[in-house]
Amino acid sequence: MYADRKASSVAPLNKLHWIPFYEQCNIDKCSILYKRIHGSLPSSLDDHLVIDLKRHSRNTRYANFNAICPKYKRETEGGRTFAVSASRLWNNVPLSTRKVDSVACFKHNMWSKFFRDQQFLHHFHI
Repeated sequence: MYADRKASSVAPLNKLHWIPFYEQCNIDKCSILYKRIHGSLPSSLDDHLVIDLKRHSRNTRYANFNAICPKYKRETEGGRTFAVSASRLWNNVPLSTRKVDSVACFKHNMWSKFFRDQQFLHHFHI
């Protein structure tokens, strides 16, 4: 009659080909940075989401594909902001995924990566 509260939710999500909500939020954060790098975001966000190429004049190999993480003092005060979490997520995405041609292809690659990793889980760890 009642559902088991400790039952794993991974199997039903895999059967439905879904990913957890927090992973979808991570894809959306990275998509915003993708749009920032490719110039399809308003220029008012340029100050908040800084790309490595804009920070210094040296032309390094992948400077236009890396985001600068803003400095903060405490994890609870500044480490949970959008700019910090999005830049950390973005810099952990494989370079081949960051270099794709369209936002739709980028989102599909990110979703496929999360879903593929989810296949081997027994429980979600946030």
